[in-house]
Amino acid sequence: MENDKNEEKRKSKKRLKQDSVAYKRHREKANARKRKFLDNMTPEQKEMKRLKDREYYQRKKAEKKVKTISDMTEREKRKQRKSWREYSQKYRQKKKMMENILADSPPASENEMKSDIRELRKKSGRKRIKKDRAQAYRIIKKQKQQIQKMQKSIDKLRKKVERNRRREERASQHCADTPTRKVDEITRECFVTPEVRKHLLFGQVLTAQLKDTAENLPKNSKQREAFQKCVSGNRIKKHRLSYIAKQFLYKNKNKDNILISNRRRQTLAITQQIREDIHKFFERDDVSRICSGKKDCLKGHKQKRLLLETVKTLQPQFCAETGIQVSYATLLREKPYWVVHPTKKDRDTCLCVRHENFEYKLNKLNRLGELHNSTSQLIKTYSCDITSYDCMFGLCDNCKEIKMESGINEDTVQYFQWQITKEDRIIKGEKKTIKLTKKGTITSTVKDLKMSLAADIPLMKKHVYGIGENLKAKRELRDNLKETELMIQIDFAENYMTKYGKEIQSIRFGASKGQLSIHTGVLYAKKDTSLQTVSFATVSDNLDHQAHAVWGHLKSALQKILDTRPHVNTLHVFSDGPTSQYRNRTNIYLWIKTLTDQFPQITASTWTFSEPGHGKGPMDGVGGVLKKTADDHVLRGNDVNTAADFVRLLKKSTILLHEVTDDEIVAIKNLIPEKIDAIPGIMNVTKIVWQNSSDVSILLYQFSKLLRIIKLQAFSIEDRGIESPAPSEIIDLDIEMNREVLNRVSIYNAVYGSDTSDDENLQTISDRLHGKNHDNGAGTSYGEDKENLHPNLIRPKTFLLVNVPTENENFKYRYVAVADTSVDEDGEIKVTFLRCQQNSTKMFKMQQHDVSYVTYEQVVKILPTPKLQIKGSRSFYYFDESMDIFEK
Repeated sequence: MENDKNEEKRKSKKRLKQDSVAYKRHREKANARKRKFLDNMTPEQKEMKRLKDREYYQRKKAEKKVKTISDMTEREKRKQRKSWREYSQKYRQKKKMMENILADSPPASENEMKSDIRELRKKSGRKRIKKDRAQAYRIIKKQKQQIQKMQKSIDKLRKKVERNRRREERASQHCADTPTRKVDEITRECFVTPEVRKHLLFGQVLTAQLKDTAENLPKNSKQREAFQKCVSGNRIKKHRLSYIAKQFLYKNKNKDNILISNRRRQTLAITQQIREDIHKFFERDDVSRICSGKKDCLKGHKQKRLLLETVKTLQPQFCAETGIQVSYATLLREKPYWVVHPTKKDRDTCLCVRHENFEYKLNKLNRLGELHNSTSQLIKTYSCDITSYDCMFGLCDNCKEIKMESGINEDTVQYFQWQITKEDRIIKGEKKTIKLTKKGTITSTVKDLKMSLAADIPLMKKHVYGIGENLKAKRELRDNLKETELMIQIDFAENYMTKYGKEIQSIRFGASKGQLSIHTGVLYAKKDTSLQTVSFATVSDNLDHQAHAVWGHLKSALQKILDTRPHVNTLHVFSDGPTSQYRNRTNIYLWIKTLTDQFPQITASTWTFSEPGHGKGPMDGVGGVLKKTADDHVLRGNDVNTAADFVRLLKKSTILLHEVTDDEIVAIKNLIPEKIDAIPGIMNVTKIVWQNSSDVSILLYQFSKLLRIIKLQAFSIEDRGIESPAPSEIIDLDIEMNREVLNRVSIYNAVYGSDTSDDENLQTISDRLHGKNHDNGAGTSYGEDKENLHPNLIRPKTFLLVNVPTENENFKYRYVAVADTSVDEDGEIKVTFLRCQQNSTKMFKMQQHDVSYVTYEQVVKILPTPKLQIKGSRSFYYFDESMDIFEK
């Protein structure tokens, strides 16, 4: 049992190699322990040990665990005998050395001999240890050097591998698997004819081209679906080549093959009538706005329109107005392709300055957290009914007052406003003052900003109401048009820059390039219960856009239109309201004069003006189409240098096109008499109605409200005297007084009013206000310029000193007033009067309801802007100097 345990221990020990340093050290330590053990034994014990060793040896020999010399091979014998010789030699040398030592030294005791032997062995052992240690150090040093060398080699190989990897990456990027390389790999181990190689190359190129096309197609689009159908036919399936198509065609999230379309088919059938109603809805001016640029002309000669709201917002409006219940998806699918959502490149460049300035203020207050409304929401908040004239014009008792808490926030803020400024410039050596429109930065407190916004809300309410009413009137007239009526929308397009098919460099400098004036329009007429639309335009080398030029263009267009429609007797005209073109007395004169003399078949006509900044319409798209078509002809090598060239090249266009010569415009200008009386309050007029009769009369409307009826005799204004409003109501047209206001006496009532029932004739008041003569010019006469005073200097919120005449021509009152408008085409200014307070000629209070029109001749001078001081709910204006006033 004990032998088995010893055998297990022996086997469990780690065996060392006999020629290793560790094995030698182990044996030396074992021999040292053995010698120490033997030295401590008595002679009797040593003899007993020898006997046991001999018995152990003999037993092993009998068991043949120890080979005798006779049992060994020849090689083992030589090795054993060699070790015996070496051992014998060492033994003899050691014995001889000991004899020499003993011979030279006196005899020693037994203990001394033992100590000498131990000392000798210790010294030899120390020497051996030192030697082995030195050898180990040398081996370690050598191994460290080898390790460093191997590490350098490894680093070198690692860098090499990294360089190869990068080289392969660059090669894969710059030299991708081209069709030619793929063909080379396919045909590397086989010979193919050039014809076969050509067909293989074609297949690889076609596959690569299809892959590039598939990657560039938008996902879930009709183009991708059409592409799928092209590469997923029966022939591909028949020849089992679908797996090749699957390698480069897109797969959706469900990992379905693109060759199988999962698109849901439309289950709701849309009739043609519903589709037409959807198209009409999206083409409305209150739903989308037309782009007037020539680059906005899309395929099918459709002018691009930009949505004003999202389709999701318009879906409930469409269902409510038409009574047709369609889903958002259906409405989006049936939307005309030329009506699109605006993008960054579709930035607005013809916006309404009133809307923009109002929204700058509102957006700033929204960002500050003072308000949380859009413009439309704010208008609805301060109005009972946005479709009511009284509510939007401040005549409603419930919503006439704008109550907005100004708060106590005195923090300074900055916001943008579009402003008209003046600047002195040197032009050709002369100093000239020019007007510039700039986007300036306004600095004020939050409190003042809220007060300014509250003051703008009444004007914005009128503006928004005017936009809606104009679009509504236009839409209703177009839908209910009779066969004897014509409706036209007109406007001047941006001048066209003439071009040559080939141009030299110097033509770009100076005034070498000319311009062409284009007057565009769209005609609506009823024919067999269907609405007919015709686009027309006139082109001229004359760049004049004043009233006589308008009728130089319009006369030629009407001549062509009415020649083919002899049954028409009513003409409805819609235009924007620039005072230099349409909204002036000269244009009204030429309108009636031309229809009466040149087109006697027209017995009635109306002229409707749009709100300022909102005159865009389909006629702007006509100009874009014409310019783009002309540019296409120039690209083909044709020259467009004159109006005649323009008309000649575009004669095949579907747009009725006619050239207007300079002589025709001059002939119209010569028809204008020297004196044309002004039409008071024309800036408030939105619609003029004329009917041919023995006594020519016109009706002036502000939306659906009749302002006045005036009779024209030799085209001078005379009050007709029937159903005419009172003088106070005629003068105060913009802000019609409610009952509370009517009980108050305005300045004009105080000056012109009479205690008797005989009110003055409106013509008499007009003559007194405008003086004796009015030179027509381009439709407006301002009289002689005064010192330091010019009509261009009078802008809204400019403080003025105004003369107010009385019945006595030699006696005048003088008041301080603030301008609400600039000088209009008829030389009038809308003003709000101020009253002095506490008998001080420096402190004034504004009379909000004391609004009137004064002529430019009544302005004495422009006053410096006073300081505004608020006391509770009242506002006072303080001037630095005393004002030369004379109030009643």
